[in-house]
Amino acid sequence: MLERIRDALLRSLLYYRSRPGSIRRHLAKRDFSPGDNCKVIDLGRVRVAAVQARLTLLSDPRDYAEAMYHYVREAAREGAQLVVFPEENGTHLLGMLPGIEDMVRDRPIEEALGELGDVNLADLFAFIGEAARRVHIATFSTLARGFGLYIIGGSINLPERDGRVYNETFLFGPGGEILGNQRKVHLLPVERQWGLCAGDRLEVYRTPLGNLAAPVCMDGTYFETYRILVSMGADIIAMPYALMEKYNYWTALRGAWPRTQESYAYSVYTTLVGKVGTIEFEGRSAIFAPLEMTPRGDGVLAETADHLSEGVIVADLDITALRERRRTALRPDPALCSRYLPAAYEEYARRPRL
Repeated sequence: MLERIRDALLRSLLYYRSRPGSIRRHLAKRDFSPGDNCKVIDLGRVRVAAVQARLTLLSDPRDYAEAMYHYVREAAREGAQLVVFPEENGTHLLGMLPGIEDMVRDRPIEEALGELGDVNLADLFAFIGEAARRVHIATFSTLARGFGLYIIGGSINLPERDGRVYNETFLFGPGGEILGNQRKVHLLPVERQWGLCAGDRLEVYRTPLGNLAAPVCMDGTYFETYRILVSMGADIIAMPYALMEKYNYWTALRGAWPRTQESYAYSVYTTLVGKVGTIEFEGRSAIFAPLEMTPRGDGVLAETADHLSEGVIVADLDITALRERRRTALRPDPALCSRYLPAAYEEYARRPRL
């Protein structure tokens, strides 16, 4: 009985602290003007920003809103029309759980949770889920409307009514509206151990900027994901990443860079940096284009200076030129694909998933 009372009181506290009105009032005090550094964008081009965000457990939702505001303001002052955040960008909000930072400091999260009994990380996300959802949506809805731009707020782990927890992204329009969401389809084995569930669909959003998609992290490691999205009309593919490994430039390129070259779609590759418990995130955000559409011929339009610091980078994308390049690009023989791919995928389907 006492434990149920504690849970009810904590849920009430989380609900109170995550009030959307509190977030909006906090952000209303901030400056949403574009600033003197805002640059004019050539007609027919889209300016995008990739955010390399630092993960920090935050107990006050207003601190989360404040951190996100500073990233978006920097992007907006460079004239960005689309801002993309990394995977696990909602994990800051685990800090709303009293004592969580001390509990996981300098030791594996699984070990800390083991002291609580039969509890996994998905249970924590489920417990704070509705509060985190309110904070995340209120923050990015307000920022998108305030600056008048599109935002992919990075991914956040959220529960459904059936209790299943999904790693998903939301696309916010310049009026503050949610234009859609994308759940992560390809989970890492550790994410399954944490209790997360995989999505089962891919989405493309048609906007005045071009057609956008936002598969999450491992989704972009497989060429099939890009091929499907491009066949659905995607021009810009946002790739929110959170790499739980020591940074290696070539290993990090195994996803978005080759997929960009194969599929002729721009990639906005965003990474998380920082540490929670013993989990360290490293990565180097970048904006990729087909080789022949980049100044150095290397497929890179912009990238952050290093793999440990937070920052924002921007680049201009020419959607018209991309579509023309795609129309004339070499492609596999469709008859050959039709002959061999169905059997190959039937074989894949028979293999057990890790």
